[in-house]
Amino acid sequence: MSKTSVTDNLPPAFGQPPRPEPRAPRAGRPDSALMTFAKALASLRFTVALFALSIFLVFFGTLAQIDEGIWTVVSKYFRSAYVWVPLQIFFPRTLTVWGGFPFPGGWLLGSLLLVNLVAAHALRFKFKAKRVGVIILHLGLIVMMLGELVTGLYAVEGTMTIETGTSVNFVEERGNTELAVVSHLDAKTDDVVVVPGKKLRNASGKDEWIQNDALPFEVQVVQYMVNSAEPDAAPADFQNPATAGDGKKWRTVEKREGTGVDAEQRIDMASAYVKLKEKGTGKDLGTYLMSVWFSAMSDLPQPVTVDGKDYNIYLRFKRTYKPYAVTLEKFEHEVYEGTKTPKDFASTVRVVDTARRDELETRISMNNPLRYGGETFYQSSFLPRDQGTVLQVVRNPGWTMPYISCLMVFFGMSLHFGMMLWGFLGKTATLRVIDFSPWSLAVPGGVTGLGLLYVLVCMIPPQDPAGGMRLHDFGKLPVLMNGRWKPIQSDAMNDLQIVSNHRTFKTPDGQTHDAVRWYLDVITSRLDKNSKAEDYEVIRIDNDQVLNLLGLPNKPEFLRYSVREIAPKIDLLEKEASRAEEVERDKQTLFDFKVLQLAKRLQIYVNLARLDAPNLVPGEGDKGSRTLPQAVRDMQETGEEDLNTVSLITLLSAYAANKPEEFNKELDAYHGRLQKTMPDKVHKAEFEVFFNDFEPFYQCTVLYVIVFLLGCCSWVGFKAPLGRSAFLLCLLTLVVHTWAIGARMYIQDRPPITNLYSTAIYIGWASVLMGLIVEMIFRNGFGIVIAGLTGFLSGIIAHNLSTDGDTLEMMQAVLDTNFWLATHVVVINTGYAATFVAGFCGILFILMAFFQYVTGGMLPRDVFAVLSRILYGILCFATLCSFVGTVLGGIWADQSWGRFWGWDPKENGALMIVIMNALVLHARWGGIVQQRGIAVLTLFGNIITSWSWFGVNLLGVGLHAYAGQQGTFYWLMLFIATQVVLIVLGMMPFLDYWRTAGARQIKLPPRDSPVFKKRR
Repeated sequence: MSKTSVTDNLPPAFGQPPRPEPRAPRAGRPDSALMTFAKALASLRFTVALFALSIFLVFFGTLAQIDEGIWTVVSKYFRSAYVWVPLQIFFPRTLTVWGGFPFPGGWLLGSLLLVNLVAAHALRFKFKAKRVGVIILHLGLIVMMLGELVTGLYAVEGTMTIETGTSVNFVEERGNTELAVVSHLDAKTDDVVVVPGKKLRNASGKDEWIQNDALPFEVQVVQYMVNSAEPDAAPADFQNPATAGDGKKWRTVEKREGTGVDAEQRIDMASAYVKLKEKGTGKDLGTYLMSVWFSAMSDLPQPVTVDGKDYNIYLRFKRTYKPYAVTLEKFEHEVYEGTKTPKDFASTVRVVDTARRDELETRISMNNPLRYGGETFYQSSFLPRDQGTVLQVVRNPGWTMPYISCLMVFFGMSLHFGMMLWGFLGKTATLRVIDFSPWSLAVPGGVTGLGLLYVLVCMIPPQDPAGGMRLHDFGKLPVLMNGRWKPIQSDAMNDLQIVSNHRTFKTPDGQTHDAVRWYLDVITSRLDKNSKAEDYEVIRIDNDQVLNLLGLPNKPEFLRYSVREIAPKIDLLEKEASRAEEVERDKQTLFDFKVLQLAKRLQIYVNLARLDAPNLVPGEGDKGSRTLPQAVRDMQETGEEDLNTVSLITLLSAYAANKPEEFNKELDAYHGRLQKTMPDKVHKAEFEVFFNDFEPFYQCTVLYVIVFLLGCCSWVGFKAPLGRSAFLLCLLTLVVHTWAIGARMYIQDRPPITNLYSTAIYIGWASVLMGLIVEMIFRNGFGIVIAGLTGFLSGIIAHNLSTDGDTLEMMQAVLDTNFWLATHVVVINTGYAATFVAGFCGILFILMAFFQYVTGGMLPRDVFAVLSRILYGILCFATLCSFVGTVLGGIWADQSWGRFWGWDPKENGALMIVIMNALVLHARWGGIVQQRGIAVLTLFGNIITSWSWFGVNLLGVGLHAYAGQQGTFYWLMLFIATQVVLIVLGMMPFLDYWRTAGARQIKLPPRDSPVFKKRR
């Protein structure tokens, strides 16, 4: 009998791969060099390496959009074999950094991934029933890659700009320009010769002449500006390069390339100084300023005469003439009531195709395009003063390929992960014995009862003092602000939140009051000579430079100042704010941002004091809702009495004069009138006040902390009662959380996610739900701890995001679709939540591993195996949701503006999450990493997901760039720093302390310990 050590029976350490069995010598000839190379191409290690490079490439390309136009970035980074990455993209633009490094481009990485995929199926995969899903999935990915190739090579995008009542038969490509030379042959026919903009750009500043037999003259490009400011009158001291044409009285300056999705300018407006001379004779015809501004805004040509013949020259967007003409019959521009915020655009057009003898009339609106003749027409923009429409026209022969690919990948991924989940649940399902002892039932019941009592107490609304003004009831009155009907209480709380970062305030006597009291004091300050509104210290100033500018003392504990303190330096503040507004957003300093922030806060106060906002007076029909001064002017002009206006004047006068009885009497009369004329709005306003008073998300945050602590304590002792208490309390909190999300949906008439704030509350909800499901399956406390922690953290994030004002604002026109908000947005955020939950499992794994090392092996080793299984299952779910959500976003984009994938920063962030999740799974399947390695990789997933969630919004470019989020940057960097520290800790070799000789000195548990027992 051979001697066996006790340690030989231990299971392999977490993160340490099992010892491989010795392989028998392979018979036959060794692999040829070609076969070895083919196997390398087909290996999962190569796949993982390509995934990692792809993540970096997408990240680099996203950062580059700060400086370059989106289509320039797409061409350089994503549709190229290689790219030179400048170091400047990693540093603030105020600091100049030279140099860079080469990196493989998108087409090279995509081609290698395609080769790797095909080689893997040819060499490594053997057909089995359980791999059907993987095969379908991979075939779908091949179709997707080919679709991107077809789109990159053959897709053409352009626009049709049509004034109402006119027809257009050509499409302009906004990304390309051309110098057009037009001569009139007869009344109906023009002869047009064009010089491509790319040729002009390449010849800029060079001593060379562009020549062609079709051109009546030779062209030299003195300067070509890819993007330029709108021309203005040239000052007297301007050294004008132009010697002929309109350029003699106009000038323009070069601007950086537009990002393509800026709110101020969505496209580049090129200009060029070109010198012309006659052929043969070399006669100088002059230097002209050519600009797209001239042709796009007023279609003004510049005349040139050569040999007695007249020509008109333009620098214009590239035109492609069509065999059909589109006539704009009617353009509709709908806005939200009381605002200029667009709600919808629509164009009624008639298409006449003489070649096909076809004619049709249809309506094109946001998210409802027209497909005709192999092209798709989308409602894109409109002309100033609603004089016409701008339609985006897209021809993409491969537009159906992403749809086919998405269906294949979704079906294959669902089939594969579904089969894995079925097998996993079959192995996990065991008969559990439930403890019905009094102690295990009383403690959970008591904890849950106390939690329910806490919730019920928080639901009790505040009461107005007897005999005083019913300010709480006044706060229930509906008003219109920013296109949304809301109670006065919500408007007051939002304004005070923006102004002071609090929803309550203190009067000079030290008493704390709610936002409605401050609101009324401000709007009645002109009626009450004794008003103290200007003395309330509510204006938050948290920047020393701004305080020095205003000559104010530093209040480090309070950070709030009164209007009266700021007033002496208000002119200086306005001057600095005007200067800061002229600075481009990516070049604004912290001082600029804080000055503009303070100006915004003061403007809110001024608007309230002047009653310029909100629309306090409700109205119906032609009158509509108005501000109180507007309503008073209307009464004076018409001589007709408006009862709502009179009631509001009476209410405000009674408040200013401190007459409670008169105030309360008029309040009852006004409220009763509104209940008859607008019952739905009154009911919603009252419900919203109840929601505000309850503050359900704050209460959930408090309860999630208790859930987390109970879950942690259950690991120390009293596992059954504390663990069950944590589970039931978490379930109760999730019910409240669900009700709160449903309440927001009822108030807004929208799906659960409409803005950045709502992503936080939804991601928290989804994370808690996943934690509860994990706990129901494994019942080891892991799910509860993760649920409590993620619920608490998401609540904190949501609270900080609510400081920017109303979290129920109205949606922009392109987002005004409940279907896509309920599908793409919900699914992609579920993917965010699942990726974060997997990442927090990874954090828990690393911290427990460190605890195991410090304590010398206190935890049973199978704990890590179980936690790794949980992590893997959640990661599979995260991959499915993040992919499906990203694909649904692509389909939405294709329905909105004809581009399935536009490389917008937010799209890139979602793509990085999908690739990162796929990287972790392939690294596990290939045995490249084991349990500990997977845990470490999920922390990289946390970094990428947080950057996609918040980081891309801070770049200042793209459709998802949000202003006023600078404060988020520091918290984002702090979170990333913690993840980096944990990654370094997780990679420390001492966590694999079982490999060392000293590990054998650890005192082992007895042989009958559960550690040594095999699972049955």
